[in-house]
Order: sequence, then C-alpha cells, then structure tokens
Amino acid sequence: MRRCKVLGTMVFLSLSSCDRPREDGALVTVTDSAGVRIVVNTSTAGVESGWRLASEPVFRVGWEEGDPMFQFLMDGFVRDDGSVVVADATTNTIYVFGPGGDLTYELGGPGEGPGEFEQLGGVIGGRADTVIAQDGFNGGLSVFAGRALVVDRRVGWAWRTGRSFVQLEGRTDEGELLFVPGAWGGGVSDPPTWNQAPVLRLSPDLESVDTIVLADHFQSVPRQQQRNTVRYLGFTTITGDRIVHGRNDRSEVLWWDTAGRLVQIARWDHEFREASEEDWRTFEESYRSQLAGEIAAQPERFNEIMADMKGSFGGTVPAFQYAVTDPAGNVWLADHSFTLQPPTRYSVIASSGEWLGRIEVPTGARWLATTDSYFLGVEQNEWDVQAVVLYEIIKGD
Repeated sequence: MRRCKVLGTMVFLSLSSCDRPREDGALVTVTDSAGVRIVVNTSTAGVESGWRLASEPVFRVGWEEGDPMFQFLMDGFVRDDGSVVVADATTNTIYVFGPGGDLTYELGGPGEGPGEFEQLGGVIGGRADTVIAQDGFNGGLSVFAGRALVVDRRVGWAWRTGRSFVQLEGRTDEGELLFVPGAWGGGVSDPPTWNQAPVLRLSPDLESVDTIVLADHFQSVPRQQQRNTVRYLGFTTITGDRIVHGRNDRSEVLWWDTAGRLVQIARWDHEFREASEEDWRTFEESYRSQLAGEIAAQPERFNEIMADMKGSFGGTVPAFQYAVTDPAGNVWLADHSFTLQPPTRYSVIASSGEWLGRIEVPTGARWLATTDSYFLGVEQNEWDVQAVVLYEIIKGD
C-alpha cells in the first residue's frame, strides 16, 4: 500500500510526501522540496539488512612467512576484477594484489624522488589499472599506469587548510580530483563550536583548485573538556558523483552534487542517551588493555591521565562512530563503541536515502573500503601484526 499526498504548492516550491511501509516493518516518508529529496526512516530498530560477510576471507595477506610486513595500512580500494590496492602510510608503499591475494607488484616507497613518498596519503583508482596517490607532506600527486609512473607533480597548494588536512577521495568522469577533510586538529571554544573544512576539486591538468562546499568537520570544546572521550565529529566522503556528509551528533546524512548543490537528506529514528558509568568502565578497560606497555613504564603518569579523562567524561553518546560509502552509493554507519577495537556492526543506508538495515562484521576488521560485493579491511593478530583481508559480502533476499 502506498499513500501519497501533496502538502503544498507555491510558485517556487512544490512539496509532496509519500509514506511507504516496507515488508521489514520500516516506514519511509519521502518528500521533495525545491529539488531536495528528503527521506525520513522510522521504525528502523531491529531491521536487519540481510547482508553478512562470508565466514572465510577471499584472502588474507600479512601473517605468513614471505608476506609483506605492513606497518600502518591506511587506505585502499578494490577493482572491478577483484584485485586490491592498499597503501601503507608508514612504509610509504602501495601494494597491488591479484584477485586471489598474490602480490603482483609494489609502487612508490620512501623518498623524495619521482614516484616516491614522504607521507603517503589517499589512493584511488582511475581507468583500467591506474593508481592515483597523494603525498601529504609535499603536495605531490603521482599517477601510475600499471607499474609505470606517468605523472609526478607538485600541485602548488597545501594539503592543510586551517586545522584540517584534506585527503584524496574521488575522481569525476571529467577527470577532476576530489579531496575531503581528513585528519583534524584541536581547538578550544566555550561554548563548543563546529569547525568547517572544505571539499576541494582539482582540475584535470592539476593547475586550479576550488572549494565545492564547506562541511562541519570537528567540534572545538572548552579546555576542561579536551580529554573527554565523548567527542562529536563530522565525516565527508565521495561516492560516484555525490558528496556525502554527516555529523555524529545527529541522525542525518546529506548528499551534495559536485556543483555544491544539496540534493538529498536522509534521517532515521535514533534514541540518544547520556554516557553512563558503564560506558566509562568499558572505555577504561579497553584503554588500559591497549596501552599496557605505557602503563607499565609510567604508571603514575598514566593514572593522572585517566583521572583527567574521568573528570571530563560525559555527554550525549554519538549516533555512530564514523561513516563510509561504497561505489554503489550505500552509506555505512559504524556503531559507536567505547572500546578501542574496530566496530563490528554497521547500519547501511542506500543511495536513495532508505534504511537498509544492519550488518555484522564478526572479525572486527578495521575498514579500508567496501564495494557492492566485497569488504576490504585490516586485521591484527595477537602480536599486533597487520594483515590485509578481503571478505565477500553475501546478500540475502
């Protein structure tokens, strides 16, 4: 059954609404206002996506003798043929694996020469076997076609904008490169204020850059709240020809086109709650476990830090920890957790703004990339050795 009604008509505004109950019990209300699609999802509690990861990975590389010794895998992508490209920000090396996990070749490496990196940043794919990589230290861009370096340029503008660094995230059909806010800086403000950072577009000739939109990126807080672990952040990413943005103090996601026009808003029901004493205990246990070596070396200093954290702890628990997208346009919202381990549960919103449901990642793999068919992640063993891992996403009816 579908119920639609016209809410109002004006010379410059037409707003219509459709309520659509779904088989899984969720209710979706869709309205359109001046070209902005607004999707409100209600009754999402308990709605499962029907998606799951295969029990065994397609491949896992990093734990066997002869595998690359990864230091910090920070970005990657999966090609249409199932081959995988990952970037290690510590070794400044790009690794290319075949669909079965065999190391095909390496690109880059540390250095200041052509095709080398001082601070390897984002990597994206281009046409065929192209890899486009960013050097976050010197404003460099390197383009590889297979093993060959075909472009090595310093673009003449800084990756740092205010307190934020921008990271290479996407490419338009016209060959423009898109950069989103990456790492964030600190900031002191009383009352708390949101700091904005730009989404940038670099021309195909790498000569001119312009700002598409400004996005809320992180929140400056009073100095006495600097150690509070309940922090609110923004996320911005690229999927196809859309810029996707949200803040984890809201249950809302925005879509802009690459001209900077707001085209869609998705909202969902979420019951916010205040951080509890149990949340603090969970965080403290995880923090102490993660930093056991530092505790043993400086126990008094560590206890002082924990006391400062406990004194500033509190606030409304964020709606999610972070968000990512896949090439199909789905938005994956990682559940917020007070542990320092990778999230094991995501909520998925379709490119249409409709709530698809939740998916479990039982391995606890740290996300690198998702496609319509694969989850690319990083796992660590008991010796903290990293491995790149590729799981197939199995989708139910």
